[in-house]
Formats: sequence, C-alpha cells, structure tokens
Amino acid sequence: MIFRPWCLGLVLLAPLPALAQVPSSEIDAVFSAQQQQEEQYRSAQADQREREQRDRQVQARHSQAQADARLARENERVASARASQQRDQSYQDQLRALAIQRQVLDLQAVKTRVARENDYIDRDLAKKGAETDVTESEAIATRNLSMGARTLLERTGEAEVDAAALGKTRDTAIDGVGSAHAR
Repeated sequence: MIFRPWCLGLVLLAPLPALAQVPSSEIDAVFSAQQQQEEQYRSAQADQREREQRDRQVQARHSQAQADARLARENERVASARASQQRDQSYQDQLRALAIQRQVLDLQAVKTRVARENDYIDRDLAKKGAETDVTESEAIATRNLSMGARTLLERTGEAEVDAAALGKTRDTAIDGVGSAHAR
C-alpha cells in the first residue's frame, strides 16, 4: 500500500473531539500504520530513484558504448584512408621513379646513338680521307709517270739529237777517212 501525503491531512483535519474519543491504542495503530505507509512510500521512492539511477547508468554505458563504437569506426575509417593515401603516395612515388628511370634510359640511348653517329661520321671522314689520300697518291703517281715519260722523251730526243749530231760528225769523219784511203 502506497502512502499518500494528502491522506495524512485528512486524518489531521478530523475533528479533534472525535480523536479524543478514540482510544490511544487506536491512535497508535493509525500512527504506526501511517508511519509504515510513509516508510513504504520512502522505500518505494528510493527504489524508484535507484531504478532510475541504474537506468541512467545503463543508458550512459549504452551511450558510451555507442560513442566508443562510432569513435572506433571513425578511427578505422581514418586509418583506412591513411593507408589508402599511403598506398597511393607509394604508387605515385614508384611512378615518378619509373619515369625518372625511363628518362635516364632514354638519355643513355640518345648518348649511345650520338656516339655511334659520331663513330659513323669519324669512319666516313676517315674513309673519305683515305680516298683523298689514294686519289692524291694516284695523282702523284700519274704526275711522276708523266714526268718520267717526258724526261725519257726529252732525253731520248736529246740523245737522238746528240746521236744525230755525232752521227754527222762521224759520217763526215768516216767520209774523210774513207776518202783519204781512197786516195
């Protein structure tokens, strides 16, 4: 039975002469019953406050658990985003390194091609130089041959002139010797 405070007011408002006629044991019994009701009411209120406190604690723990779960999900999302960003960054770094390696290889290929072209140019120049030397040697040989032939012809001509001049003198001398013999 729950005690209602307004019931106490009714008891107290009862006419005092009526109370005077009630024996004290009945008053004590009513007072005791009233005390029991008040005690039950206070106990019920305390129980209610305890239940409400437990409910608030349960609700607070539940709210805290939800907040912790949200925080854990957020931390997991942030960690996943960071990991993804790091993977992307690592991938981008690898792409940049690969691009640099390609550029280095392209540069080496260009250097090699230029070196080969320089070798080809040097070979062509050497070949043309050799051809020039051969042509020059042939020209010198031809000049030497023609000079030799000219010298030969000149000397042959001079020898013939000398021989012819000598031959006349000889013929004259032989003629003179022959006529002297003939005489």
